Amino acid sequence: MNQNSLDVEIVDLKPNTIADYGVCGYSDVKKHVELRRKIEWFAKYYEKGLRIKVIMSKKGGYQGMLEYIPGKYAHRPVDAEGYMFVHCVFVGFKKEYKQKGYASLLIDECIQEARKESMLGVAVVTRKGSFMAKKDIFVKKGFVLVDEADPDFELLAFKLSEVSASPQFRDMKKHLGR
Repeated sequence: MNQNSLDVEIVDLKPNTIADYGVCGYSDVKKHVELRRKIEWFAKYYEKGLRIKVIMSKKGGYQGMLEYIPGKYAHRPVDAEGYMFVHCVFVGFKKEYKQKGYASLLIDECIQEARKESMLGVAVVTRKGSFMAKKDIFVKKGFVLVDEADPDFELLAFKLSEVSASPQFRDMKKHLGR
């Protein structure tokens, strides 16, 4: 799937451009304190490898985003040293933009960057509940379950080498293989 055939562009945000696009549905810096906080956080961690990519439709505008960082800086209770770690993925603010392959395009960008940086792969925490990515899109992309934690957290990894050690949860009760 090529982004031109989908009439979209992937934009790699920078600390000085994030306010031009907004994130997580917030676009007005003056109105949304959440956006101001996100901009400050992004600027602080950008030098450590935090990246936010947004997908822009020529007709529909901002349609989603992917946020990731090298695993040693992940803001989740995981040991993912050597992996790129996905914090957040969201696509399809409008119904007509869902199920278009946009999340897949964004995940491919993250995998490409992990390869370019000679990392072990890409990891993500998923769950069935609200405000977390569900695992389906990642499984379709070749991610596999490497760890679980109560109540329903799953740690998935896309390994760039089969011999790479797997990331794992820390400070959480594990129960993989019960």
